[in-house]
Amino acid sequence: MRRLIILLAATLLQAQALTIHWRPWSPAAFAEAKQAGKPVLVDAVATWCHWCHVMDAKTYGHPEVAALLEAKFIPVRVDIDQHPDAAELYADIGWPGTAIYAPDGKPLDRERGFIEPGDFKALLERALEGKGGLGAAERASGVTVPDPLAASMKELDSHFDISYGGWGKQKYPIAMNIEEALDRARHGDESARFRALYTLAQQRHITDPVWGGLFQYSAGPDWHQPHFERLTTLQAGYLRNLAEAFRATGDADFREDARRDLGFLRRFMAHPDGGFSATMDADAHGQDGHVYQAMDDAGRVKAGLPRIDTRRYAQVQGLMIAALADLSGVMDDLALFREARAAEAWSQVHLGEEGAYRHTEGQEGLFLADQAGMLQGLIALHEATGEAVYLDRAVALADSVEKAFLDSSGLYRARAASPGELGAFAEARLPFDDNASFSRSLLRLEAITGDARDRDRATRILALLSQQARLDDQGRWLGDYILAMRALKGLGHLAVVGDPAKTGPLFRAAQAAWLPETVILLVDSTKPVRNPDLSFPALDKPAAFLCGRGTCSAPFTDAKRLVENLKKAAR
Repeated sequence: MRRLIILLAATLLQAQALTIHWRPWSPAAFAEAKQAGKPVLVDAVATWCHWCHVMDAKTYGHPEVAALLEAKFIPVRVDIDQHPDAAELYADIGWPGTAIYAPDGKPLDRERGFIEPGDFKALLERALEGKGGLGAAERASGVTVPDPLAASMKELDSHFDISYGGWGKQKYPIAMNIEEALDRARHGDESARFRALYTLAQQRHITDPVWGGLFQYSAGPDWHQPHFERLTTLQAGYLRNLAEAFRATGDADFREDARRDLGFLRRFMAHPDGGFSATMDADAHGQDGHVYQAMDDAGRVKAGLPRIDTRRYAQVQGLMIAALADLSGVMDDLALFREARAAEAWSQVHLGEEGAYRHTEGQEGLFLADQAGMLQGLIALHEATGEAVYLDRAVALADSVEKAFLDSSGLYRARAASPGELGAFAEARLPFDDNASFSRSLLRLEAITGDARDRDRATRILALLSQQARLDDQGRWLGDYILAMRALKGLGHLAVVGDPAKTGPLFRAAQAAWLPETVILLVDSTKPVRNPDLSFPALDKPAAFLCGRGTCSAPFTDAKRLVENLKKAAR
C-alpha cells in the first residue's frame, strides 16, 4: 500500500510538472518573451474545433513537448472566436494553428493543423536555433487590376464546382458568394441563378435533420462528409441566402429551410435577455460526432448536449440582427423583430467610449469584424423598421471606425491600434473581407443618408482592395468585394412615403420584393427626407416610389399593384 501511495504521488507530481502554463493572448506575453529572451509559441484554437482537442491531448499532452515548451518558450493560447484579431492574423493556417516568434517579436514560423508530437518537437528545436520559414509583412504590389470587377467575377466563377455546387474542392457554405450569384441572376444571368440555387439545394446535406442548423463544412468534394460544428455566423449568412432565394423564386422550400434553422437557433443559441451564443461543438461528451448525429432528439438529450460557447460576440449579434431583419420581409413571424431588437439592445450596452462595439462582456480591445457585423445589422434593422434610431447609430459607428481603425495605408486595421505593441500585436493586419463588407455597408449608408463621406471612404477602400496582390490572395472568397464594386456604381431606392400609421401594406410589399441593389426607405411625409438628393410629392395617401439613375417612377398607392410592378422590375 505504501509503495502504491508513493507511485501515485510520483505520478501526480510528474503530471503537475508537465502542465503547460498557457499565457493569455495579450501584449504582455510578448513583453515577457523579450525580457526573458525566449521565443513565443502561439496556439490558435476554437472551442468547437475537433482537431484542436486532438492536438491538445496528443501533442501538447506529450511529456517531451510539454517539458520543452515550459522550459524554453513563452506559450500563448488564443481562442479565435474570443479574439477576432487573432482569427484574422492566423486565418491562412486554420485551426489548430501554430505560430512561433523570436524573442524580439520577429515571426519565425507558421504551421497549419494537427502536428504529431515528434514533428512538433523538431519544429520547436528549429525555432530555438532561430530557424523558421517566414518573412515579415503583408504583400501588396500597389498595381491595380485594369478591370477589377470583371476580373474578380471571372476568378470567382472559375472556382465553382459544376458537379456538386459550391466554390472550391472543400465544401464550405460561403454566403457572400451565393448572395453575389443571386444578385447577378437579378440581371438575367441564368448561369449565376443556377450556381446560387443549386448550391443552396446541395447545402441541405450539411444541415441537421433532427435539430436544424447548418454544419460548418464538408471535408470532401461533395456535401456528404460534414464536420458537425455549428457557428452562428454561418447560420446568419445561410438565413439571408434563404430569404433572398425565396424572394427570387417564390419556392416555399427555402422558407421552410429558414424555419428549421431558426428553430435550432431559438432552441439552443438564443439568450433570454437578447442575443445569440457563438458556437456549438462538433462532439458531445467524447462521443464520435457521427454516432451522436445519428441519434434522434431523445437520444441526444439523454447523451448530453454538445458544448455551446455561450459568449455573445458583437459580430455574431450584428450578423444575426441583419438576418432576422431580412427574414422579416418574407416570413409572417413577429418574433423576428423582437429578437433583432433584443440583440441590438444587448449590443448597445457594450458600446465602448470610442463609439465602437466591444467584442463581448468584460473584454478590452476593439475589432473591425465586430464593427462590420454591427454596421450591417444596424442598417438592415433600420430598413426593416424605418426607425431612425438604428440609422443614427449606424452613422455614428461609421464615423467611429474611421477614427479608431484607419491605417496609414487607407484601409482599416483588424484591431484598433495601440502604441508600443510587440510581436503579433505589432502586425498591422488589413483584413480584405472585413474591409470589403464594411465598404458595402458604407455605400448602403450613403444611399440612405446622401452623406458623400461614406461614398468617399468606400471608394478609397475598394481602390486599395483592387490591387493585384490583394485580389490574387482571395481565391474563392470574393463575393463581398464584387457586391461592393457593383454598389459603387449606384444603388436604387424603394421609398414608401406617407403617414407611418398608414404605410403598412405598402411597406410590407416593399420588404418582400426581390431588389438586391436597392435600399428601402420608410419616409414620414411630415418630416424632411434624410437624403437631400431625394424628394417626393405631397399626396393625400401613402405611396411608393421606385427610384434609380436620377429618376423615380410614378407613385404606387396600391400594395397589390406595387407587388406586380416590382415583379416586373425583377425580371
